[in-house]
Amino acid sequence: MVLPIYTFSSDKFEPAAQFESYRREFGCLEDLHLPAVALRGAGFVGTAKGYSLGTIKIVIGQSDAFVFEPRSKKGADEDFWKVTLRLTGFAEIEVDGKTVRQEANALDVRRLGQPLRGYVSANHSLSLYLPRLQFVGLARTLDQLANSSHGGPGFHPLLAHYLSAMVSVLPSASPQEVDLMAETTQSMIRACVTTSGSMGLMEEAPLMAARLEIARQYVSSNLNSPDLSSKALGAKLNVSRRQLYKIFEAEGGVEKYVLSSRLKASYDAILKSGHRRTIAAIAEEFGFADSATFSRQFRARFGCCPSDVRMQAKSVETDSDFATWLFATSS
Repeated sequence: MVLPIYTFSSDKFEPAAQFESYRREFGCLEDLHLPAVALRGAGFVGTAKGYSLGTIKIVIGQSDAFVFEPRSKKGADEDFWKVTLRLTGFAEIEVDGKTVRQEANALDVRRLGQPLRGYVSANHSLSLYLPRLQFVGLARTLDQLANSSHGGPGFHPLLAHYLSAMVSVLPSASPQEVDLMAETTQSMIRACVTTSGSMGLMEEAPLMAARLEIARQYVSSNLNSPDLSSKALGAKLNVSRRQLYKIFEAEGGVEKYVLSSRLKASYDAILKSGHRRTIAAIAEEFGFADSATFSRQFRARFGCCPSDVRMQAKSVETDSDFATWLFATSS
C-alpha cells in the first residue's frame, strides 16, 4: 500500500479556525474567501491527500464551498499547469467577461497564477499539477487550453475516465504500480490533448519528442554551468541551429527557455535557503554574474524582487506544507 506524501485535514482545528487553516494552506495558489451566505465560525470541511507520480503531483481532496480570486503577486508556480477533474460539485469561473459553469466529470486546465476568479461548490476533486519543464513539447497547446473560455477542443474524454479510475486505485497501489502509473499518466496526457476536435497523439513527431526530452534533461542538469548555451545544446542533440530553434519554438527560443529555467531554479533555491545563503551567491550559482541584471529579470519573471521571496521563505515553510511539497520537490 502506498501512503500519500502530503496530507491536510481541517478537522484538526476548532470549527471557527477551520476555514482559515484551509485558506492559509492553499492560499499560495489563489486568494480564498467564504461565500457571502456562509456562516462564519460554523466549521469548514477541507481535506487533501497528495501523491507524486514522477514529476507530476496528484491531489485528491474535498472541500466545502469557497470563492477564489487572483493573488496579488506572481510566483514560480506559474511554471505549472493545474488539470482538475471535479468528481462531484461544480465551479463557476469568470472568463473573458462572462461566467462559465463547469459541471462535475469535466476537465479544466489552467496555469497556476492565472488571474481568474469564481465560485466552487462543495466538491470532491482530483487535481494534477504538471510542471512546464516536463511538457515542453505541449506547452503551446496547454497554454491555449488554459487561455480558452473553457470550451471547445480540449482533452479527450478518455483522460477523465482514466483519472476517475485512478482515484480508487492510487491509494492502495504498490511502489511498482506507482512507477507504472507515473509513466502511463504522462503518456495519457500527451495522447489525450485534442486539436480541431480530433485526437492528437502528440504535438511533435516521435524524433522531435525524443530530442525535446534530451534537451530538457540536459538543460536541467547544467543550469549552473557557464558553458550552457545554444551551441552546446545543439552539439548535444547533434542538430543544426535551425532545428534547435524549431525544438524550442513553443518556448520562444533556446535562450528564453534557459533563462526561464535558471530563474525558476533561483526562485526555488532562495525559497529553500531562506537567510542561509546570500541572493548574490544563488544568482551566481545559476549563471547570473550581474546582480542588478538578475534582480531586473527576476522581477520581470515573477513580479517581485528576490529579497521578497527570501522574506516569504519562513512563512511558506511554516504556514503551508502544501507549497513546500508542491514547489520545492518538483523539477
